[in-house]
Amino acid sequence: METVEIGLETSAEFKAKCDELFAKLGISTEEAISVFLHQAVTEQGFPFTIGQGTKPSVRPATVPSEAGKIIHIFGRPNSGKTTLRNALASRHPDFNNFCIDDFRREYGDGTITGEMRAQYRFLDSKLHGNGFYESSGTGRMTEHTMDCLRGEEVYIIVLEVPDEICISRIDPHKYDGIPFPFFDGGKEEFIRHVGRFLDSWAFGGMCRGFKVLYLDGMIPLDEQIAKVEEFTGLTVPAAQ
Repeated sequence: METVEIGLETSAEFKAKCDELFAKLGISTEEAISVFLHQAVTEQGFPFTIGQGTKPSVRPATVPSEAGKIIHIFGRPNSGKTTLRNALASRHPDFNNFCIDDFRREYGDGTITGEMRAQYRFLDSKLHGNGFYESSGTGRMTEHTMDCLRGEEVYIIVLEVPDEICISRIDPHKYDGIPFPFFDGGKEEFIRHVGRFLDSWAFGGMCRGFKVLYLDGMIPLDEQIAKVEEFTGLTVPAAQ
Protein backbone atom coordinates (compact mmCIF):
# COMPACT_ATOMS: atom_id res chain seq x y z
CA MET A 1 0.00 0.00 0.00
CA GLU A 2 1.41 3.37 -1.01
CA THR A 3 2.05 5.83 1.79
CA VAL A 4 0.82 9.37 1.25
CA GLU A 5 2.00 12.25 3.38
CA ILE A 6 -0.73 14.75 4.17
CA GLY A 7 0.27 18.08 5.66
CA LEU A 8 -1.60 21.04 7.00
CA GLU A 9 -2.49 22.23 3.51
CA THR A 10 -5.01 19.72 2.17
CA SER A 11 -7.66 19.64 -0.47
CA ALA A 12 -11.08 21.11 0.21
CA GLU A 13 -12.57 17.64 -0.21
CA PHE A 14 -10.27 16.14 2.41
CA LYS A 15 -10.86 19.02 4.82
CA ALA A 16 -14.61 18.57 4.43
CA LYS A 17 -14.25 14.91 5.37
CA CYS A 18 -12.21 15.89 8.41
CA ASP A 19 -14.75 18.53 9.40
CA GLU A 20 -17.51 15.93 9.24
CA LEU A 21 -15.63 13.44 11.39
CA PHE A 22 -14.47 15.91 14.03
CA ALA A 23 -17.90 17.50 14.28
CA LYS A 24 -19.07 14.14 15.61
CA LEU A 25 -16.42 14.43 18.33
CA GLY A 26 -17.40 17.95 19.29
CA ILE A 27 -14.08 19.46 18.18
CA SER A 28 -12.94 21.48 15.19
CA THR A 29 -10.56 20.24 12.53
CA GLU A 30 -8.11 22.93 13.59
CA GLU A 31 -8.06 21.45 17.10
CA ALA A 32 -7.50 17.94 15.85
CA ILE A 33 -4.23 16.26 16.77
CA SER A 34 -2.47 13.51 14.87
CA VAL A 35 -4.29 10.61 16.51
CA PHE A 36 -7.65 11.78 15.23
CA LEU A 37 -6.49 12.95 11.84
CA HIS A 38 -4.91 9.53 11.46
CA GLN A 39 -8.29 7.97 12.18
CA ALA A 40 -9.97 10.25 9.66
CA VAL A 41 -7.48 9.43 6.95
CA THR A 42 -7.64 5.71 7.63
CA GLU A 43 -11.42 5.58 7.59
CA GLN A 44 -11.60 7.58 4.37
CA GLY A 45 -9.05 5.38 2.60
CA PHE A 46 -6.05 7.71 2.58
CA PRO A 47 -3.20 5.58 3.99
CA PHE A 48 -0.29 7.25 5.70
CA THR A 49 2.10 6.54 8.52
CA ILE A 50 3.13 8.49 11.56
CA GLY A 51 6.15 7.90 13.72
CA GLN A 52 9.66 8.90 14.69
CA GLY A 53 13.21 8.02 13.76
CA THR A 54 13.45 5.67 10.80
CA LYS A 55 9.71 5.66 10.12
CA PRO A 56 8.10 8.41 8.02
CA SER A 57 6.91 11.16 10.29
CA VAL A 58 3.68 12.97 9.54
CA ARG A 59 2.22 15.57 11.87
CA PRO A 60 -0.93 16.72 10.11
CA ALA A 61 -2.05 19.03 12.90
CA THR A 62 -0.79 20.20 16.25
CA VAL A 63 -2.14 22.04 19.24
CA PRO A 64 -0.27 24.57 21.36
CA SER A 65 1.44 22.80 24.25
CA GLU A 66 1.87 24.27 27.70
CA ALA A 67 2.82 20.91 29.18
CA GLY A 68 5.00 20.85 32.25
CA LYS A 69 6.35 17.70 33.88
CA ILE A 70 4.27 14.71 32.77
CA ILE A 71 4.42 11.52 34.84
CA HIS A 72 2.45 8.74 33.17
CA ILE A 73 1.87 5.45 34.98
CA PHE A 74 1.29 2.37 32.82
CA GLY A 75 0.46 -1.10 34.06
CA ARG A 76 -1.92 -4.02 34.00
CA PRO A 77 -5.43 -3.50 35.38
CA ASN A 78 -5.38 -4.06 39.16
CA SER A 79 -1.62 -3.47 39.38
CA GLY A 80 -2.02 -0.51 41.75
CA LYS A 81 -1.72 2.35 39.27
CA THR A 82 -4.56 4.36 40.80
CA THR A 83 -3.25 3.89 44.34
CA LEU A 84 0.21 5.10 43.34
CA ARG A 85 -1.10 8.00 41.24
CA ASN A 86 -3.37 9.28 44.00
CA ALA A 87 -0.64 8.90 46.62
CA LEU A 88 1.73 10.97 44.50
CA ALA A 89 -0.97 13.56 43.83
CA SER A 90 -1.64 13.96 47.54
CA ARG A 91 2.03 14.80 48.05
CA HIS A 92 2.17 17.17 45.07
CA PRO A 93 -1.15 19.06 45.03
CA ASP A 94 0.08 21.48 42.36
CA PHE A 95 -0.02 18.64 39.80
CA ASN A 96 -3.03 17.65 37.72
CA ASN A 97 -4.28 14.16 38.55
CA PHE A 98 -6.08 12.25 35.78
CA CYS A 99 -6.96 8.73 34.70
CA ILE A 100 -8.24 7.85 31.24
CA ASP A 101 -11.31 6.32 32.90
CA ASP A 102 -12.26 9.77 34.24
CA PHE A 103 -12.61 10.94 30.64
CA ARG A 104 -14.39 7.77 29.56
CA ARG A 105 -17.04 8.40 32.20
CA GLU A 106 -17.54 11.98 31.06
CA TYR A 107 -17.12 11.71 27.29
CA GLY A 108 -17.37 8.03 26.39
CA ASP A 109 -20.48 6.11 25.44
CA GLY A 110 -19.14 2.65 24.61
CA THR A 111 -18.63 3.45 20.92
CA ILE A 112 -15.45 4.02 18.94
CA THR A 113 -16.39 7.67 18.50
CA GLY A 114 -16.98 8.07 22.23
CA GLU A 115 -13.63 6.47 22.99
CA MET A 116 -11.89 8.82 20.55
CA ARG A 117 -13.58 11.77 22.21
CA ALA A 118 -12.39 10.59 25.64
CA GLN A 119 -8.84 9.97 24.36
CA TYR A 120 -8.73 13.44 22.82
CA ARG A 121 -9.77 15.10 26.07
CA PHE A 122 -7.28 12.96 27.99
CA LEU A 123 -4.47 14.06 25.70
CA ASP A 124 -5.58 17.69 25.83
CA SER A 125 -5.32 17.58 29.63
CA LYS A 126 -1.66 16.61 29.27
CA LEU A 127 -0.86 19.78 27.37
CA HIS A 128 -1.53 22.11 30.28
CA GLY A 129 0.80 22.16 33.28
CA ASN A 130 2.31 19.41 35.43
CA GLY A 131 0.40 16.20 35.91
CA PHE A 132 0.10 12.60 37.00
CA TYR A 133 -1.65 10.38 34.44
CA GLU A 134 -2.68 6.75 34.34
CA SER A 135 -3.71 4.23 31.70
CA SER A 136 -3.12 0.58 30.90
CA GLY A 137 -1.18 1.53 27.80
CA THR A 138 -2.51 -0.52 24.90
CA GLY A 139 -3.86 0.55 21.56
CA ARG A 140 -3.03 2.61 18.50
CA MET A 141 -4.46 5.77 20.02
CA THR A 142 -2.18 5.47 23.05
CA GLU A 143 0.82 5.21 20.73
CA HIS A 144 -0.23 8.33 18.84
CA THR A 145 -0.97 10.14 22.07
CA MET A 146 2.59 9.55 23.24
CA ASP A 147 3.88 10.60 19.83
CA CYS A 148 2.23 13.98 20.32
CA LEU A 149 4.17 14.43 23.57
CA ARG A 150 7.65 13.91 22.14
CA GLY A 151 9.85 16.81 23.09
CA GLU A 152 8.01 17.38 26.37
CA GLU A 153 9.33 16.46 29.83
CA VAL A 154 7.73 13.03 30.08
CA TYR A 155 8.50 10.31 32.63
CA ILE A 156 6.99 6.88 32.12
CA ILE A 157 6.47 4.59 35.09
CA VAL A 158 5.71 0.96 34.25
CA LEU A 159 4.22 -0.69 37.33
CA GLU A 160 5.16 -4.36 37.17
CA VAL A 161 2.82 -6.86 38.84
CA PRO A 162 2.41 -10.45 37.57
CA ASP A 163 -0.71 -11.36 35.61
CA GLU A 164 -1.93 -13.85 38.20
CA ILE A 165 -1.74 -11.32 41.03
CA CYS A 166 -3.74 -8.80 39.00
CA ILE A 167 -6.26 -11.49 38.08
CA SER A 168 -6.67 -12.45 41.74
CA ARG A 169 -7.62 -8.83 42.46
CA ILE A 170 -10.47 -8.69 39.95
CA ASP A 171 -13.57 -6.99 41.29
CA PRO A 172 -16.50 -7.84 38.98
CA HIS A 173 -18.05 -4.43 39.62
CA LYS A 174 -14.91 -2.26 39.60
CA TYR A 175 -15.39 -1.01 36.05
CA ASP A 176 -19.15 -0.74 36.08
CA GLY A 177 -20.20 2.52 34.44
CA ILE A 178 -16.94 2.99 32.50
CA PRO A 179 -17.68 2.90 28.74
CA PHE A 180 -14.98 1.00 26.86
CA PRO A 181 -15.62 -0.44 23.39
CA PHE A 182 -12.53 -2.37 22.44
CA PHE A 183 -12.26 -5.67 24.30
CA ASP A 184 -14.72 -8.52 24.64
CA GLY A 185 -12.41 -11.28 25.89
CA GLY A 186 -13.18 -10.90 29.58
CA LYS A 187 -11.23 -9.21 32.36
CA GLU A 188 -8.71 -12.03 32.82
CA GLU A 189 -7.75 -12.10 29.16
CA PHE A 190 -7.59 -8.30 29.06
CA ILE A 191 -5.05 -8.34 31.91
CA ARG A 192 -2.93 -10.86 30.01
CA HIS A 193 -3.34 -8.81 26.82
CA VAL A 194 -2.05 -5.67 28.55
CA GLY A 195 0.82 -7.65 30.07
CA ARG A 196 1.89 -8.93 26.67
CA PHE A 197 1.82 -5.42 25.26
CA LEU A 198 3.86 -3.94 28.12
CA ASP A 199 6.49 -6.64 27.54
CA SER A 200 6.55 -6.15 23.78
CA TRP A 201 8.91 -4.37 21.45
CA ALA A 202 5.97 -2.19 20.39
CA PHE A 203 5.65 -0.69 23.87
CA GLY A 204 9.41 -0.20 24.00
CA GLY A 205 9.24 1.67 20.72
CA MET A 206 6.39 3.83 21.96
CA CYS A 207 8.51 4.81 24.97
CA ARG A 208 11.60 5.62 22.92
CA GLY A 209 12.89 9.09 23.72
CA PHE A 210 11.19 9.23 27.12
CA LYS A 211 12.66 8.44 30.53
CA VAL A 212 11.27 5.08 31.66
CA LEU A 213 11.25 3.44 35.10
CA TYR A 214 10.18 -0.18 35.46
CA LEU A 215 8.89 -0.27 39.02
CA ASP A 216 8.23 -3.37 41.12
CA GLY A 217 4.57 -3.04 42.04
CA MET A 218 4.91 -5.61 44.81
CA ILE A 219 7.08 -3.44 47.07
CA PRO A 220 5.41 -1.26 49.75
CA LEU A 221 3.67 1.89 48.53
CA ASP A 222 6.02 4.24 50.39
CA GLU A 223 8.98 2.65 48.60
CA GLN A 224 7.23 3.02 45.24
CA ILE A 225 6.62 6.71 45.95
CA ALA A 226 10.25 7.26 46.96
CA LYS A 227 11.54 5.61 43.78
CA VAL A 228 9.23 7.65 41.55
CA GLU A 229 10.14 10.92 43.26
CA GLU A 230 13.85 10.15 42.96
CA PHE A 231 13.51 9.14 39.31
CA THR A 232 11.50 12.21 38.32
CA GLY A 233 13.24 14.74 40.55
CA LEU A 234 10.08 15.55 42.47
CA THR A 235 10.47 17.27 45.80
CA VAL A 236 7.74 17.41 48.41
CA PRO A 237 6.73 20.96 49.40
CA ALA A 238 8.29 22.01 52.70
CA ALA A 239 4.88 22.45 54.32
CA GLN A 240 4.33 18.72 54.06
